[in-house]
Amino acid sequence: GVNLRLGQSVMEIIGDENNKVKAVKTDKGQYETDMVLMAIGFRPNTSLGKDDLELFRNGAYVVDKHQRTSVKDVYAIGDCATIFDNTIENKNYIALATNAVRSGLVAAFNILGKDVESLGVQGSNGICIFDLKMVSTGLSLKKAKKLGLDVECTDFEDLQKPEFMEHDNPKVKIRIVYDKKTRVILGAQMASHYDMSMGIHMFSLAIYKKVTIDELKLLDIFFLPHFNKPYNYITMAALGAK
Repeated sequence: GVNLRLGQSVMEIIGDENNKVKAVKTDKGQYETDMVLMAIGFRPNTSLGKDDLELFRNGAYVVDKHQRTSVKDVYAIGDCATIFDNTIENKNYIALATNAVRSGLVAAFNILGKDVESLGVQGSNGICIFDLKMVSTGLSLKKAKKLGLDVECTDFEDLQKPEFMEHDNPKVKIRIVYDKKTRVILGAQMASHYDMSMGIHMFSLAIYKKVTIDELKLLDIFFLPHFNKPYNYITMAALGAK
């Protein structure tokens, strides 16, 4: 398992006589280790145009849906630029490789004279830790409330396949976040030892198309015991929505 030590400030990284790390000291204790990974977020490298182009609150270049900056004929793409976030319907900074690739395509088409506009993003992403697959798109419940949105969520946990499928049939956890008034889906998160990651793409499209949680209840989802249940965790979570 993994032991988490949350809510602590790192005070010192302690090395041995060979300058190799041997411990981490925080404000609440000291922990022996042979490796330290430091992850403190991203800072866009915009030194080239920071004095001439409009910047976002974190220093990224502000661009429109054509990847155009505040200066005519100057485009910005990738991790140095903002992107339109459909979940908040505004510019945001989401440093993901998928966003970088799409922004490059949009900029290239427009530079070549073909009018192409970005569809915006939902911030879809995933991670696998010790064989636990976790995927998400859109807003989490915590983020939505932090933004002051009036939201609800629905949770469900079930086996990936029918109970009589005895092999390769772990549980899947799902949470769907939706607007309390409009019922529009704003985000979704799933976790399982089973690779259910492709399911998050459906939620990404649902957010973009403003699908409601109620529309999801009777959605046509195929069934075969080798893959899923007739009414699987996605539709069951929707049925449990308040």
